[in-house]
Amino acid sequence: MGCRRLCEFPLQRRAHSLGKRAQCHRSSRGGGGKYAGAKKEYHATPWFWSDQYDVKLQIAGLNQGFDNVVARKGDAGRSHWYYKAGQLLAVDAMNDPRAYMVAKRLIEAGKTVDPALAADPSSDLKALLRG
Repeated sequence: MGCRRLCEFPLQRRAHSLGKRAQCHRSSRGGGGKYAGAKKEYHATPWFWSDQYDVKLQIAGLNQGFDNVVARKGDAGRSHWYYKAGQLLAVDAMNDPRAYMVAKRLIEAGKTVDPALAADPSSDLKALLRG
């Protein structure tokens, strides 16, 4: 039986049940520090991965409440980028680890990228982090 814990993610001020051990451990350390009087808040970007036969699914952020989604074709896979009012909320990447890592870093930094650039397979993903 895996670790299953209710975690609150301040980016959307909602509680979500997650089942990945690493996230549970990190949120437990953050929560423990809070109880011990630490001033630093624990802020994590929700993430998930799963190997499904020949597909590696990687998810960063929470795609709830989105009003726009764009698809991007990667080298060997594809990704779906979720936006609300122009702000990047989440990415679902299938066999596209580069899109996953870039989107996760953007979400963690509170940055967004124009949906047209995210959808354009010729746009340089790493350049999106700098822009």
